[in-house]
Amino acid sequence: MEAARALAFNADLRIQSDLAFRFDPADLPQPGALIDGEDNVSSELKGEVRSLAKSSKGLADRALKMRADDPGAWLFSTLGAGLFLWSLGPLEAITSGGATSLPKKIKALADAHPDFEGASPLRLKGRFQSRAPWPYKDKSGGVETLEKAVEVAPIPLNLLFLGDAYWINGQQADAVAAWERATRADADKETMIAAPLLREIARLRVLSAGS
Repeated sequence: MEAARALAFNADLRIQSDLAFRFDPADLPQPGALIDGEDNVSSELKGEVRSLAKSSKGLADRALKMRADDPGAWLFSTLGAGLFLWSLGPLEAITSGGATSLPKKIKALADAHPDFEGASPLRLKGRFQSRAPWPYKDKSGGVETLEKAVEVAPIPLNLLFLGDAYWINGQQADAVAAWERATRADADKETMIAAPLLREIARLRVLSAGS
């Protein structure tokens, strides 16, 4: 399980590093474009994430065969599947069939273990609701889910995603407030390494919203 965790976090870290350093603070696009920047990465980065996500999911799936109710194995199997599909792009993800099964897996995980590891299942569900294409997008549902995640764990990652969900839902003032909290929030053990990157991503969003 530790190997599955490390691979998934490595994949996330590569995306976060790209988002933290790609944009010039003196010439930022609007916050919506910064949020969408997650999907507009190089094919090379997507390939790296795809490889890491596939390996993480494979290890987590092996753990699930031995411990079917292990929340960690369930989380990293689901997260690995989500990252893998993200790396394919919307069209290929839909044609692969994975895009239809993933929402059910995410919902089941969040229902069963909402508070696990800094509310990771709620964070995953809320992010999917906010960012997924039609017919899976649920903007208000994403806000509600991520508000619950922040109640459990007010860490930079949860606050960053909540701010994004607010912005997508048209709640601009709430979005800026959440991003500002993210720039000051303490991280938990699982997200400690990524915390400086997450705070920088949130800072860029605040700057963009004020420009």
